[in-house]
Amino acid sequence: MEIRIEALKNKDVHQIPKLIESGMDKDIFPLTIFSSIGYEAYLKKLLTIPEEFRRVKLYGAFIEDQLAGYTEWRILKNHLFLNNIYVLPEYQGLGIGRSLLVKHGYKLLDENRKSNLSLDVFNNNTKAMNWYEKIGFVKKDSTYWYVGEQPFVTASNCFNECYIENYPNAEVEQKAFGFSMLTCTTRNGVYQIGRINHQLYRLTNAKSFHDDDLLHFLNKLDSKRKLLLMASEILSSQFPARLACQSNRMDLKI
Repeated sequence: MEIRIEALKNKDVHQIPKLIESGMDKDIFPLTIFSSIGYEAYLKKLLTIPEEFRRVKLYGAFIEDQLAGYTEWRILKNHLFLNNIYVLPEYQGLGIGRSLLVKHGYKLLDENRKSNLSLDVFNNNTKAMNWYEKIGFVKKDSTYWYVGEQPFVTASNCFNECYIENYPNAEVEQKAFGFSMLTCTTRNGVYQIGRINHQLYRLTNAKSFHDDDLLHFLNKLDSKRKLLLMASEILSSQFPARLACQSNRMDLKI
């Protein structure tokens, strides 16, 4: 059986959202951009940029002409990041995952003059974690995903300050792909706030949950969205949100 790995083509993109969904916990999938209604359109738009001019690389593993699995790599400053790896259920156990991660991953390291690989894996996916550890990956740190309602923020005075630096562009992306990123500046800092479908705001800075200027703006913009806070440590039990899942960063130095 020959496994052929090559750059993903536009004709194969429609399979990717369902492939990701099939390999991800059903409660975690809605918390990711991969669940966005326009994720397929985003991938197609991404592929219109020649591969040498983008940091995001998409590759498919093919058996004959059938897509059996795929990877999404990100070329970062100091390392290569594996953002996604999935193998269709009917092709699992044939060595396709190892071909994508090890054989092809090492080739990409060499081509891009990098020596480190990293990836994220959800804590409940023990099978994948064990597989990565056997290959040589070591757990580095964790991210805790909390989901909760927007807190009630009273506009106590007229001096709430929150400025949106990229709203028109973010709105275009939101309508086209179902996800976007807002750059919000308040008196306390600058925040990158994600939007996922019509359900979530994604916050990656724990300080943002205590910034009334930011929270007041987010509520005004869309009061129905829940908050997804991704924290680097376990938060107090008094924190008004539930722990939805935990992801682990794992590294491999070649």
